[in-house]
Amino acid sequence: MARLVERRTLRGAVVAAALALVATSCMPAVLPLSVARPPAPVPPSLATLLQLEPPTPGHPTLGEDGVRIPSAVDPDRPAPVLLALHGAGGSGSRMAERMADCAERNGWVLVAPSLAYRDYMDPEQVRLDDQEDLPRLRELLASVRQRLSGMHLAADTFVYGFSRGGQLAHRFALFYPDEVAGVAVVAAGSYTVPLAAAGGWDGPRPLVFPYGVSDLERYSGHRFDPRALAGKPFWIGVGAGDTVAAQVPRGWDPYLGRTRLERATRFSEVLQSMGAAVSLNVFTGTGHDETAIMRTRACAFLTDVTPVRQR
Repeated sequence: MARLVERRTLRGAVVAAALALVATSCMPAVLPLSVARPPAPVPPSLATLLQLEPPTPGHPTLGEDGVRIPSAVDPDRPAPVLLALHGAGGSGSRMAERMADCAERNGWVLVAPSLAYRDYMDPEQVRLDDQEDLPRLRELLASVRQRLSGMHLAADTFVYGFSRGGQLAHRFALFYPDEVAGVAVVAAGSYTVPLAAAGGWDGPRPLVFPYGVSDLERYSGHRFDPRALAGKPFWIGVGAGDTVAAQVPRGWDPYLGRTRLERATRFSEVLQSMGAAVSLNVFTGTGHDETAIMRTRACAFLTDVTPVRQR
């Protein structure tokens, strides 16, 4: 079995911190008691951006139900934009429903596009999806900001994703780290390891996308700089029972393990070794799911992150 060749050695304190986060993640969440106000109507300026047609592979769409404008914003700080990405078989409107309360309570603009994923069990189709979807999601966010020019928006984006959307979410941060304020990933089936090489019995080999970042420039337009992850907030959530190996593609086994639980743990360790601010959360009594408590924890994590750049 190949082993990851890490640029920095994992220290015992880092691993201990990760384990402590796992242990504490199962404590009951304190849910807010207040009732959120309904969001503001979608501004007419976004009308030309919204689409009624369903998405096709490589072409995300944004419907009216996938956009939520907060009813009130804090005039003293720029309003963040939250990009929320659904899993396979989901939709932007259903993801927007689940994340609407989080966005409204915090005064965030919520953008939840619909995507038509290819077969997530095939690494080549995962590569093709992300090669096409990620730049288009970036363009979509730029278009939303342009059309909401009258709002005081933050330049950086929060990114949240579940399952296949979690894969896309963390890869968005690897493609465009300078444009991401924080990332929350729930139950991703595979991760792109932010390393350029993996070592085996015959020595190190390039770790190509979507497994690693040795050739990321080919897809993102720039070489991957590991320094961009220093201090970058990542919240990784996974169910303690998300351990069915048959539900995830085998290509990532040598690098991250055989199940979503193993992969979330190992990916978190690598991120921490590179200086990212990682919170690993394992939820007891949960399989492959996106529960209300998971969303509450992820939202609380992102709430503590303050984007500093203004548009």
